[in-house]
Amino acid sequence: MGIGLLFSSLFKKEEDKGKKIRELDVEPVQMKSRTEPLTGAEFVEPAKKEQSKAPESVQPEGFEKEQSKASERVRPEGFEKGQARDPEKVAAADEKKAYFQAKKDLYQYLNQWMKVLYQADRDDSWETVEVPDRMTKGAAESLERIKEELPANLRRLMEPFTEEANINAPAGLKQAFVSMLLPFYPAYKDQFGEFRYNTFLNRDALELFRRLTGRKFRPGFKNRYATGQPAFEWKGEQYRIYDKEGTLLCDAVFKDGVIYDGYAVVAGEGQEDGEWTVLRKGHYKEGIFTEDTVEYLYRKPIDI
Repeated sequence: MGIGLLFSSLFKKEEDKGKKIRELDVEPVQMKSRTEPLTGAEFVEPAKKEQSKAPESVQPEGFEKEQSKASERVRPEGFEKGQARDPEKVAAADEKKAYFQAKKDLYQYLNQWMKVLYQADRDDSWETVEVPDRMTKGAAESLERIKEELPANLRRLMEPFTEEANINAPAGLKQAFVSMLLPFYPAYKDQFGEFRYNTFLNRDALELFRRLTGRKFRPGFKNRYATGQPAFEWKGEQYRIYDKEGTLLCDAVFKDGVIYDGYAVVAGEGQEDGEWTVLRKGHYKEGIFTEDTVEYLYRKPIDI
């Protein structure tokens, strides 16, 4: 083929392409570079494609919550999926529950006794104590087992409240009552008219109650006067006692319910006439007052 014929065929092909484009009435579009930013219009088609996808399955409302709750359910002891409950395991679980309830009932029983005796001590009415309800049948049946689990000191603390002789004659529980309280209580009980008995429970009593209930009890529960002043504070075996105004009444160690060593202000003799308050202030050494002074306070108001 000659060179002239070759150029002629090429031009003819270009003319055919142009003719074809004009017949279709479509203008050539130049492809954009990948680096050019996309416009909003160019997101339309992908969105249509997403809509064409089959919709995802949706769980009925609340189904997920119910399903999660179901997964949290714990099967009763002795019961496995697809099996009947094991009678021995069920009986053991019921026995454990009943024993725990018996200990709680025993705690309630001791709690009631302490409330009654606290009031009797404040009113000096030991001979006319109103006996609270007796312990429940479950507590009575489990009593020996409970005692066996307690340390010796806690067992001795509890036993007087379970003895028939003391139940029939509550005055015999006076020493047991004091043994449950902080050591300064007998010397300063007249100072604490606005407090409940559990404010003065000692560490052994609180430990006994913890073992019976599984709960923790704080020493010195609600020990502030209505004025906001703490009634007492302590460090080790040293106790500080205050009146409502914050006056220090005692900073001492106690032994067997009496002041043994330290400073104290105590009521002195001569209180019978009702006109004077006699106070002795000084220091104790091994239970004996030393360097004490006597202060007389006139009780009746003076008209001016």
